[in-house]
Amino acid sequence: MDPIRHVEREESQDLHARGQELRDEIRSSLVVDGEDLVLAKAIRVGTRGLSVVGEDGPTAIKRRIADFTTRLRDVNESLAVMLADERLAAVAGGPQGTDVASRIDSAKRFGDAVDRVLEALSFLEETPAVEVDFPRLHGSLRDLATAAAVTLEAPLAVVHVAEAEFRI
Repeated sequence: MDPIRHVEREESQDLHARGQELRDEIRSSLVVDGEDLVLAKAIRVGTRGLSVVGEDGPTAIKRRIADFTTRLRDVNESLAVMLADERLAAVAGGPQGTDVASRIDSAKRFGDAVDRVLEALSFLEETPAVEVDFPRLHGSLRDLATAAAVTLEAPLAVVHVAEAEFRI
């Protein structure tokens, strides 16, 4: 029988790349058009209601919106997992961690803006249109478009050691 060995490997989590991926997804699917916002090239959202963009049927429109929300939720959740990592908090709390802490806070605020939009969109899917708070949906989408337009600073990556399995 082989002796028990503890094996470690470095694992890189690139917060900058994940944040940029989320911003790119938003920029490609959320377009400001005057006072309105066009979401996933499917619906135009204004403060008073929404309208269909193009002549695709309701199934295609629902599919585009569902694909957008799924991608947005997946990328935002993986970013949130990275931001919640206690090892990242330790780096931010250490010496010279002020810049790291402010950037983590900024990324969390961006993730919160994404969460507000996802919540409003899920409410839109489940509720008759007359009950949807369109000014709130419009404002959340406008805030998200503004946040996504902000250019990210230089890359911020945290490398930590992850434990691999024990071998027997």
